[in-house]
Amino acid sequence: MGNDVWMPSIDDYLTNKETVRALLAFRLNISEKKVKGLINALLCGAKLGCNTQFSLTAMFDNDFALIKKIKSDAYIATLREEIKEMWSYIEADMPRKKKMSEKTKKMRLLAISSRDRWSLYFRLECEVRVAVCSYLAKKDIKYFYEHDGFSANKEIDIVELNQHVLERTGYDLTFSSAINEPITEGLETV
Repeated sequence: MGNDVWMPSIDDYLTNKETVRALLAFRLNISEKKVKGLINALLCGAKLGCNTQFSLTAMFDNDFALIKKIKSDAYIATLREEIKEMWSYIEADMPRKKKMSEKTKKMRLLAISSRDRWSLYFRLECEVRVAVCSYLAKKDIKYFYEHDGFSANKEIDIVELNQHVLERTGYDLTFSSAINEPITEGLETV
């Protein structure tokens, strides 16, 4: 969206999610699940601070010492700055809601909320899902779609899938795959 600024923390997270989560979990003494929740929330504009009204404060059981520790972590601090920069480019193209000011009786733009950001995320995720499903249908591949991935009855040509999604959506994504052995133990035929 016109952003040519290198964002090392975001890039590192996209490239090494598991490693970054494990390292932060160790440094902050929290679970990797909480690290994932923290980063996802920050990516969509959640506020991090010692305020019981903030959802992240509740996520960390109102532990203000922990929140201060998280805020002071170098990686988190850099990530938050990069997220702010990233959204400045994205928000420039987002439709903005307006509201009449009670005082001035003039229309003013409302800030883009976390809900607006999540809505954009899910809309874009849906575009990708539709493109992936159309590829799988075209290839006569049976699949089960999960949150941000799918299981299929055949091996997928990742390069071809990526090209299909790029052509349909304009998004150049990185897909990964794993081959799982079918579960047969414990299954009974009826």
